Amino acid sequence: MPDLVKDGPKFFPNVLRDSEFQKHGILFGINAGGAPREMLHGMVPWAVIDPRKHILYVWQKKDLYFPDSGVKLGSSVFTNGSFNVYKGGNTKPQKAAAWLMVNVFAPVANGFFGVFGLKANVVAGVKYSLYVSDESEGFIIGNREGISEKKPQESRPTQHHFGRKQGRYFEDYDIAVGDPPNVSEWIGGLFRTLNNYQFAEPEQFNTFGIWGLAPLDVSDPEIRSAVEEYMRNEPRTDGPPLPKCTGLLIAAFWSGSLKDFATILANDRVMDAARIDGSDSIVMGRGNGLVFDGETEKKKMYNRWGFQCQAG
Repeated sequence: MPDLVKDGPKFFPNVLRDSEFQKHGILFGINAGGAPREMLHGMVPWAVIDPRKHILYVWQKKDLYFPDSGVKLGSSVFTNGSFNVYKGGNTKPQKAAAWLMVNVFAPVANGFFGVFGLKANVVAGVKYSLYVSDESEGFIIGNREGISEKKPQESRPTQHHFGRKQGRYFEDYDIAVGDPPNVSEWIGGLFRTLNNYQFAEPEQFNTFGIWGLAPLDVSDPEIRSAVEEYMRNEPRTDGPPLPKCTGLLIAAFWSGSLKDFATILANDRVMDAARIDGSDSIVMGRGNGLVFDGETEKKKMYNRWGFQCQAG
């Protein structure tokens, strides 16, 4: 089984040679690595995707809780994505006030109604009014689902966007600075963790998620051999033959040093990576199940938009 943390330059060749990846064009793994006491408990979940076989889209939740909507997508893989703004606000005083409302004042109000024999769920109502998000920190465009988050206050021109243009192959994917274009599938307001194999952020310690781009340079004998094997073993279909596999997508999560994470990704041949919302926002699923769910109830309500891939 390929190991994201230990394989280094052999990671993507090992993925390409994996029988499950050759059969399905997608592979999941969970390897040991990162800080053992953080949210991921020293584990590193990841998914590698062949974009020729699985198309990336932006999605928006329909249920109150984000993972509940995710498992209904029938996706090849889904994750969270955007940084958002709580209805109750994102500043420390606003978050402190929200905590008091949910944990002190709302339970007291519930008890008050109970004294008079009345049933009320003030806590649930207060949580909804404070924790749900209707505003992203960055433009979000999802033509497939009719998503268009372009309020002036959502613009983040100094941050980055990740997604794809109107095409569906590796060359159509991009990570770039500024607000995303108004066509196809993008989430903006993200941070650039890797730029041309170089660590591009200040060092920090937390739980992080990325989506990354790994071009397959066939001038490298190891890559060329693995790509040739992968193409040779592709299942036959009735449709037109797919173009050559020129690059792969990766989604991965890590706890600990961001610089250490970036170093691992770059050693594995990930050229560019965009950091999505991390900490207690992270979730990854496939089909109708969850691969990893680190979201607190607060973040299940807060998260609204994410990335998914669909087979096709």
